[in-house]
Amino acid sequence: MKKVLLIADDRLIGNFHREKLERLGFSVETARQAEPGLKMVLEKKPDLVLLDPVLANSDGVQLVSQIHASAPNTPLFIIGNCPRDLARQAEKMGATKILPKTDEPALQLAGEVQGLFGEQPQTPDDAPFSATDNAASWLKSSLEAAAESIGVMRRDLHALVRNAHDVNSLQNLFRQAHFLSERTALVGLRAVYRLTSTIEVLVYALHKMPEEVNPSVLRTLSQSVDFLAVLLAEENLVRVKDPSTAVIFAVDDDAQGREMIAAAMKMADLKIKTAESPNSALAVLEAEDFDLIFLDIGLPEMSGFDVCLRVRAFAQHAQTPIVFLTGLATFQNRVQGSLSGGNDFIAKPFNLHELGLKALLWVFKVQTGLI
Repeated sequence: MKKVLLIADDRLIGNFHREKLERLGFSVETARQAEPGLKMVLEKKPDLVLLDPVLANSDGVQLVSQIHASAPNTPLFIIGNCPRDLARQAEKMGATKILPKTDEPALQLAGEVQGLFGEQPQTPDDAPFSATDNAASWLKSSLEAAAESIGVMRRDLHALVRNAHDVNSLQNLFRQAHFLSERTALVGLRAVYRLTSTIEVLVYALHKMPEEVNPSVLRTLSQSVDFLAVLLAEENLVRVKDPSTAVIFAVDDDAQGREMIAAAMKMADLKIKTAESPNSALAVLEAEDFDLIFLDIGLPEMSGFDVCLRVRAFAQHAQTPIVFLTGLATFQNRVQGSLSGGNDFIAKPFNLHELGLKALLWVFKVQTGLI
């Protein structure tokens, strides 16, 4: 029986993977932190180490280096749908394989482990991925853990509002976002995973570049975390679907601005159509349906507020979410935006991940009937 050591900070994620691998016939032991994990590598001499490098009070990448130095011939796989930059660092430190991000991490991990040891990977219809796999219990546990993570993230966001340079709060916010993302993927909440993974990517980017923390991005994160608490209610989970079917429309007279909006939507796997002037935008909006509209305030011919009023006169866009793009998120602009029929705003220059998250947030709000 092949021995596998699984090092993962989150107990639920570790237990989930352990149960799946044990059902496939592997002997699995777990550790939650770097020091006991390294000790078990030396004492247990596993045939494979699986590591989620997002650890509390430890540098997961440094742990990869330590394991590689202590057991250079032991395969070490990086798991956990971790950000690409973090995965690349781990690879440079000696990780054998980086498992790519996926919305089926348990199935992927099982296949990679079986492949390493020359076994035939099982299909989703085989045990341990069948309907008899205690799915309801895992879902319940995941939702309970999500509620705890959301509470912690709210506290960390409040701390960042008070002090945008609070490194500890940023680090902890990233850990909880990572756990949320991984858990939603593990229990098959694929649509929700699109939202949680985007939150994780944004928070990781802020963790690496804390100078980009600003009131706009904190507001978007707070909105998204609060919405997650609503989205994960049973009555809303059944309403959500793959957001990639949504089509976004953006109006910005600046070519570079339109390119950035398009890039942000591509990163979020959303379809996008753009216009450079109010009149051309109104012609398109009168003829076509969209799921969300991004609208620059400072436009030629007429202001974004005036465009919004005109758009609301089109029957198909009477309720379509409209998010203003503005370099001046003043109180006056917020009031005028609301009075003209807008739903939200995002400050320029915006973070691409923030814009993608804002789009997903409103797409899901429409899906769940919360607008």
